[in-house]
Amino acid sequence: MNRSPKPLWIVILKLLFPLAVVAAAPFPKLSVDFDKSMMPMLKRLCLNCHSEEKQKGELDLERFAKLTDVRKAPKVWQKVVEMIEDGEMPPKKEAQFTVAERKAFLRWVKDYLDAEALTSAGDPGRVVLRRLSNAEYTYTIRDLTGLKLSPAREFPVDGAAGEGFMNVGDAMAMS
Repeated sequence: MNRSPKPLWIVILKLLFPLAVVAAAPFPKLSVDFDKSMMPMLKRLCLNCHSEEKQKGELDLERFAKLTDVRKAPKVWQKVVEMIEDGEMPPKKEAQFTVAERKAFLRWVKDYLDAEALTSAGDPGRVVLRRLSNAEYTYTIRDLTGLKLSPAREFPVDGAAGEGFMNVGDAMAMS
């Protein structure tokens, strides 16, 4: 039997293709469900307060006309689930979900969030290049040499990020 080896790219493609199909599989169903049931519920229960015109709580749900729009802002939908589960939305004086609608709405959003998480599984997102803070640099030099040196005392002062920490990669300047 004389088999020639397959090129590596074919092997990799055969291994990854099923993963791509699994990751994309739920979105057509989610899209149909969004158009058929979720959008009417949003219009009836949410868009009175959370539309392009009103934007209570700085939230415009009207911008989510299709699933492709929904996929651009998963954090918004995490917050929507939180507010509905906590009973904060819809407000008591407004029209309410029936028990079945509430369950269906939350199930759809959670299914969407799960599907979205699967599509980016293994992707760490943007990775920030980070340097040692002045204190970390000093401690590292001390640990390596065993001497009480302070090499970073002449360095520019580290700025604190919005969180108040001095070792957040986004806030650390690189010269």
